[in-house]
Amino acid sequence: MSKSSTLIQINEAVPSESYPVLNCSIQMASFVCFKTYQRVGLNVYLQMLAKQIAPFSGTIDYAKPLSIAYIDEEIQLISTLSGLDNLKLAAKYHQLETMKCIDKRAEQLLKQFNCQRVANKLPAFMSNLEKRLLLIARALMLNPDVLFIEKPFQGLNRYEHNILGDHLISLLSELKITIICSDTTLGFTKKAAQQIIYCDDKVFYDYNQWEHFKKNHNELFTA
Repeated sequence: MSKSSTLIQINEAVPSESYPVLNCSIQMASFVCFKTYQRVGLNVYLQMLAKQIAPFSGTIDYAKPLSIAYIDEEIQLISTLSGLDNLKLAAKYHQLETMKCIDKRAEQLLKQFNCQRVANKLPAFMSNLEKRLLLIARALMLNPDVLFIEKPFQGLNRYEHNILGDHLISLLSELKITIICSDTTLGFTKKAAQQIIYCDDKVFYDYNQWEHFKKNHNELFTA
């Protein structure tokens, strides 16, 4: 990987004094999966990379000013708004484009995520998958360079997991953005990740090949 393609450079960064040090670079238009063995909470590292919290020590350098979208475990759709109005909410708030452009972009994303059927639904009448897809689509309304998603598959069954996974993979080729997720399943990580950043609870390891990751961390693959 060339330096010219580096989007984020992390040097000896930690979110708190008691956490393992993170050293790695994240590339443009890549799919990055953060994984852990047992105890280390990864979301705080995503928050640090997304500039939501400052590093306790170390540095994080960005190749350019980035537009960042972040979906955490607590973010929900507005219960009194329809799917379409939820989708347009952030873009309208930030006044990123004209209303005509926002309306057009929203319709495109509903179609891209096969969510036209939820346009007039309230969140209470949506499935977990529909709500998750709509949250991701709403984040994409902001045209981010980097999309962070905490635990994207939490609460989904295997069928829903596979549908969401296919959508996430397609985003990489269609939009050319960087996607950084925490706690993805091993199956999805193998299929999608171009970079795996793994912590064994003591040290972070950085891989760009599944085979090397699997070979060096047998603890994840034994019953």
